[in-house]
Amino acid sequence: MKRICTKCIVAALILSMGITAGIPAYAAQPQTTAATEQAAQLSLEETASQYFENYPSDKHVVSAEQLLNRVEEGESFCLLDIRSAEDYAKGHIQGAVNIPYGVDVADALEIIPNDQPVLVYCYSGQTASQTVALLRLAGKDAYNVSGGFNKGISKQEKAKQLTVKTETALPEGNYPVDPQLKQAIREYYELAAQSGKFNVSAEQVKKEAAEGKIYLVDIRSENDYLKSRISFAKENIPFGKGMQTALANLPKDQKIVFQCYSGQTASQTVAIARMMGLDAYNLSGGMGAKGGSGWLGAGYHVVKYSTQQFLNAKVDRYFKNLPENKNQLSAAAFLAAVEDKEDAVILDIRSAEDYAKGHVKGAVNVPYGMDVAAALEKIPSDKTVYVYCYSGQTASQTALLLNLAGKKALNVSGGFNKGISKQEAAEKLMTTEPASFDDKTYAVDADIKAAVENYYKQVEKAEYAKNNISPKQLKQLMESGEEVFIADLRSEEDYGKGHIEGAVSLPYGKGMQEKFDILPTDQTIYVYCYSGQTASQTMAALRLKGYTVYNLSGGMGAEGGSGWLGAGYEVTAR
Repeated sequence: MKRICTKCIVAALILSMGITAGIPAYAAQPQTTAATEQAAQLSLEETASQYFENYPSDKHVVSAEQLLNRVEEGESFCLLDIRSAEDYAKGHIQGAVNIPYGVDVADALEIIPNDQPVLVYCYSGQTASQTVALLRLAGKDAYNVSGGFNKGISKQEKAKQLTVKTETALPEGNYPVDPQLKQAIREYYELAAQSGKFNVSAEQVKKEAAEGKIYLVDIRSENDYLKSRISFAKENIPFGKGMQTALANLPKDQKIVFQCYSGQTASQTVAIARMMGLDAYNLSGGMGAKGGSGWLGAGYHVVKYSTQQFLNAKVDRYFKNLPENKNQLSAAAFLAAVEDKEDAVILDIRSAEDYAKGHVKGAVNVPYGMDVAAALEKIPSDKTVYVYCYSGQTASQTALLLNLAGKKALNVSGGFNKGISKQEAAEKLMTTEPASFDDKTYAVDADIKAAVENYYKQVEKAEYAKNNISPKQLKQLMESGEEVFIADLRSEEDYGKGHIEGAVSLPYGKGMQEKFDILPTDQTIYVYCYSGQTASQTMAALRLKGYTVYNLSGGMGAEGGSGWLGAGYEVTAR
């Protein structure tokens, strides 16, 4: 089996061997001063934070069915049952070794193998999740069996025939673990014994929240959080790769309670968060379900949001977290990535006719419009998606919609005509050979998918083609005497130098959602930028929020070129 989270494991192994090589390592000598103790703590925190740096899609979890299949097939791995000795004796999965949750695990670290997968099960999957995280820090290739014995394994048909009472011991072996890391894990379990295994009930969370004693963090997906959540949740940190940055910013002087779906991923998070210095706990059973466990099982209320409120929140988050590259890249950078054979996806959203005449090697043709909506589940979510059109305007719209659908989409600035074709490297990277998606599919939130479909349906009915209004058409509207609301998305400095008469300044970029309240809800809005690309992106976002918006084709442009100035129209200074 392929090892996962290599960097994390390697770091732990390097620590255990006493090699520093640029990686923070625990001191080999006993700590004698406050300074050295602090240094050791820092290195522990740093090592723990690497856990989520290259976090895999399997989340270090196997299903109960997968476990039983592997047992049945006689696959070689180490199976740990961390339930009590009494429950282990009543019946356990064939080949399982009993190491009860707690200090017994810490004391066994050096005999638990590093050279084969280690599968761990408990009762419900929660304490096994904690244990898996700690084992991985100690260099083990560990996985949690989802649902544990009670909620996962015992529900499988073949569980009965694979359940035995015969004891199994770990094979002989010696797998050194850094003494300080081992001690830290031991102290973790000692404190866990005093703190209910770091699990807090829904009732306790509700009570302590009312007293202002906890800081609740919801680690479910962003979409699920934005649709319904516990009212006093302080923030959403979706569980998975890269979450260590947000964890490091949580307050260390408060009791942090993590809440997921069932308590399993939150338990894993608790173990790492505690190694990072946080006073972390798991909401036992997570959000759960009515009639079952967790928050909903206890009969407690959640705040639910309408589809429109959900879409509003998604758009606002998009701009709140807008990266420095604004989800765009230059044609030169794009072609360099193609030449380097980067493992990415390329979408050519021009017409099928123009695609057939010539396109970038590897590009899949998904013409702008309903074809994009239909392809959402075929477009990978685990790779960068480069999107190009003719000028970058419809690709900007599409990239925005794809990002909201969970893709990592970038618009190729200038598109095919104004960007790609102008590059010297373009000619050798062109082909007429078509490309297609593989057979894999990717889940897309139903509400997002419906919103994207509706967006493109409205495009087909829009007053202006592809939601782009020409400079001439906008000029005619302005001269008709009709009240026209125009937003200039360029920088405040450029707005001051010259803008379309009557336009308000709404600079495009991170945080611009905070100024959306200046936009009228009862009027058509016309937005423009420099070339029409960032305005197209903004226009698509605002349409999802319920505004009627059009993009000024070509933006402000330039004299002798396209856009407003290219059409020969005047601007006014502040």
